[in-house]
Formats: sequence, C-alpha cells, structure tokens
Amino acid sequence: MSPTGKNLPAKVLIVGPISSMIELQLLNTGLSTIRIAGNDPIHAACEAMEFRYKISPDSMEGKETIMIVSADEYTECIPAAYYSAHMGVPMLFTYRDNLPEITKQKLIKYNDKNILVISSEQTISDHVLNKIRLRTFWAQKKNPCKHFILFTRVFLI
Repeated sequence: MSPTGKNLPAKVLIVGPISSMIELQLLNTGLSTIRIAGNDPIHAACEAMEFRYKISPDSMEGKETIMIVSADEYTECIPAAYYSAHMGVPMLFTYRDNLPEITKQKLIKYNDKNILVISSEQTISDHVLNKIRLRTFWAQKKNPCKHFILFTRVFLI
C-alpha cells in the first residue's frame, strides 16, 4: 500500500458519509481515525485527493498521476480503486456528458499531473474527454475484466 501506514496521522481513513457508529467502533478497538468529508463520491474523492497530496506517496505514480473514472458506472472503476490504494494515485469522478465543476477545478489546480482516464466510450464521452484536455490515456474496453487486463499491462509490467 502507498503509503505503507508508517508515520501517518491515523491508521484508518474514513472517506465520505460513513456512519459515526463505525468510527466509534474503530476508535474502541484502539485504531486512530481521520474523517475525510464529502456528501457524495465526487466531492469525497476531491477531498481524499487533497488529503493524499499532504502525505507524499511512496510510488512515483502517486506523485505524478491522477485517474479519472466514471461516476455513473462503478464496475469500470473497480481496478482503478485497487490501483489507487496500492500506488497512492488519486482518483476523481466524472459523468458521461458532464465534467463536474469540482473535478474540473482539481484538474486545473493540479495541471502538472498526468491524467489517466479509465473508461469505455460508453461511460465517458468524447465531449468530456475533450474538456479534460491534458495528457490522457484512454482505456477503451467494453467490459471491466478487459479493463483490468489493459490496466495491469500499463502499470504493473
């Protein structure tokens, strides 16, 4: 995992609208927590990215890359979520035909990062892709299994 869990402000990061009861149970087991706000996945991802950049990832990919995935079709972003957790690469969301304003603002703020779009043409339109207009890798596969295979070839070999 990147980071490895050493020298961090907490052992558990709670991202998004997770019940306070869960946090209390974690605290009762002796684990420290930090809550990252966000009332929906799009805002939570943006807040998690800001938190992530405060703690430098061990991997080069985590320092240089942002992933963009579909907010509409979560099956396509499953491989991206695993990669994000292991390599420290932030993950932001977009809709098929509309780049959320907060996602756009993060891409402007971090315009020096490589942008990796993990999606099929059916879930992120060319219109949105053109709005991103940064160095972009477009993974055009029809099913999540094929996404993962292409994904591993790009990053893990």
